[in-house]
Amino acid sequence: MNEALNKSEYCRVVFDLEFQERFTFGRDLLLRLRRELKRAASTTFMDNALHHRIMNMLDPDPADDPYSRRLYQKPSPPFVIHPLEAANIVRDAGDFFRLEVIFFGDCGQHISLFCSLMQCLGSIGFYRGEGRFELINLGAYDQSGELTRLPIPDPGQPVESVPLIPFLWWVEELTRLSAPLTLTFQTPARLLSNNKPLFNPAFTDIFPFILRRVTSMFHAWYGVDFVKDAQDLINSAADLDVLSSDLRWQDWRTLNGDSSEQNLGGIVGRMHLDRIGSDELITIITLGSLLNIGKSASYGSGKFTLDFSD
Repeated sequence: MNEALNKSEYCRVVFDLEFQERFTFGRDLLLRLRRELKRAASTTFMDNALHHRIMNMLDPDPADDPYSRRLYQKPSPPFVIHPLEAANIVRDAGDFFRLEVIFFGDCGQHISLFCSLMQCLGSIGFYRGEGRFELINLGAYDQSGELTRLPIPDPGQPVESVPLIPFLWWVEELTRLSAPLTLTFQTPARLLSNNKPLFNPAFTDIFPFILRRVTSMFHAWYGVDFVKDAQDLINSAADLDVLSSDLRWQDWRTLNGDSSEQNLGGIVGRMHLDRIGSDELITIITLGSLLNIGKSASYGSGKFTLDFSD
């Protein structure tokens, strides 16, 4: 597993936006962002080939072989957008906003496509024609946390010389097997079982979502299958002791239908686990904290952090 993680790399990128009009970011914007990005790509003039590549990034094709399609289902986009830290963020005309995104797979290509997408979104606005902006700077962090400025690429051209970070570094930075572990869900994780939300999940309910997210992302964007026995990992997760949990459901927005309303949200809060002795198990959990879990994970939902402490 460690060899595969050391060869697989990601890139942590920031997009600096300058707003042309006053706009308020609500945290529920994350639940709308996928639709708005698709709308931007569809309503803004661009080369047909570029449009196809962007749409394929937002909505990747399933795997070719039937076994992978059944095991991993539909792949997610090769990025994770960091969630907003505040409930409402106001920007006036001329103000700046930094959007942070983690990219996977062919990072140079995916960053370039995302730049084109953000420029399209900036021309029409973040939501319903409001919140127009201009992409003015692009940068990426290296392993030391130093920010390197990158040139904004021409449409369709990959970003060159981006700082890449091995996944093994992320795991080794966070992991301590000797200490208890706290999972803190910062943004609602919408976990569905049999098409029904899990309102009060145990860790045995949560871990399969983490495992599926990690294995599917690595299969889709790195061609790596490093988990030999998924059921063995699930059994190990079931043996962990949960010391305490205050997980609760939090609604973010209401979806209005023709004759009814549906609240959209997910679980937030903390779950304290006893010491984890399995290196493979803690590796999967640590990778999951980089990828998010649940519906709209790529757009900032289901973000959880880890704290190893005695």
